[in-house]
Amino acid sequence: MHIEKPKRTFVAEDCSVQNWDSIKEYFESLEDRVIIDETSAECWLSDRSELDAFLEEDLAWRYIRMSIDTNDKARVDAYTAFVSEIQPKIAPFEDSLNRKMVANAYIMKRSEDPAYAIYFRSIASALSIFREENIPIEAYLNEKAQEFGSISAAQTIEHEGKTLTMQQASQFLKDPKEEIRQAVYERMVERRRQDIGNLNDLFSDLIEKRNQLAQNAGFENFRDYKFVSMGRFDYSKEDCFAFHEAIKKEVVPLVKEIQQRKL
Repeated sequence: MHIEKPKRTFVAEDCSVQNWDSIKEYFESLEDRVIIDETSAECWLSDRSELDAFLEEDLAWRYIRMSIDTNDKARVDAYTAFVSEIQPKIAPFEDSLNRKMVANAYIMKRSEDPAYAIYFRSIASALSIFREENIPIEAYLNEKAQEFGSISAAQTIEHEGKTLTMQQASQFLKDPKEEIRQAVYERMVERRRQDIGNLNDLFSDLIEKRNQLAQNAGFENFRDYKFVSMGRFDYSKEDCFAFHEAIKKEVVPLVKEIQQRKL
């Protein structure tokens, strides 16, 4: 089945995200545009949606290409450039456009439509947690997350004359032969042990910066901040605690019983 990609009407078809200057005009256009009636409001929302989708796709492909080969410097640099140079420039415009939305009566009339409910809920959430001082912190965190991915992707072991990634090696942990499971497991543990120092330093840094990010936005901790930033509207942290407790009381004993039978 062939699905034809719809043509863009706002972002130029030949637009390529080379740097911030290559996309800045689209944000300025949305920011400066006057919305005078429901028709212009609908057009503004459509154009913004198209720009968001265009940039999300570009970032997604950069991440996918980098993940395929973290040793390819060009791919790593392309992703890093987006999260460290382009996203920090986008962030204040996104907040400005969100404020433009909620201040316009024609746009806000759409919030009464159930079809727009989730979208406007997300906009309200984004407005509530945006802090300008968090922009460089978020860029830093994105870079560090990429660094973690590079360290993890570089971890390999040798098994039966083949070099295996950790994901590939994990399949042998299900092998019916205990000696194979044990051998592979021990090699995986030993390889991961080599990166303990780097990963511990990385996680310590992430904890500090994430906590700062959350507190800047008025949250007690990073967990509570992420519940809002990731749009966890349909369940609370208390629901998660209750679920964890249910697993502990009902599922874990059953799993242990099954495992004992196999011994």
